[in-house]
Amino acid sequence: MDPTTTLPSKTREIKIMTILFALSAVLLKIVFYNETIATVASTTAAFFWLFIIPGYFVTLIWKQDSTLTERFIISIPVSAAILGITSYYLGLFGLPLKIQAWILPPIIILISIFCLKVKKVSQKT
Repeated sequence: MDPTTTLPSKTREIKIMTILFALSAVLLKIVFYNETIATVASTTAAFFWLFIIPGYFVTLIWKQDSTLTERFIISIPVSAAILGITSYYLGLFGLPLKIQAWILPPIIILISIFCLKVKKVSQKT
């Protein structure tokens, strides 16, 4: 059985990512103690939406070669690089930054899922 498709592995990673989200929110609340919990939660969610989740899906392609910790750490610069480059060129084409923050992460996630499916099909043949 392919380790990328096992359900316990996926649920374990989802639980760990949820714990990391909560720990990040607590850390940001400690650092920004004057801010409300809603502000800190939305800031944490925005950070995960822009930098963690898209990069995590991109690094899933190399799941066999790395651990969750390595993929989590690498996901931040990978996502920042991909978002930065694509955002620059989309800005040149006239797409506002407000819209880019909403459409780029899902596009990156969908492209990563497509690449994973292609990789899985190519490994079966």
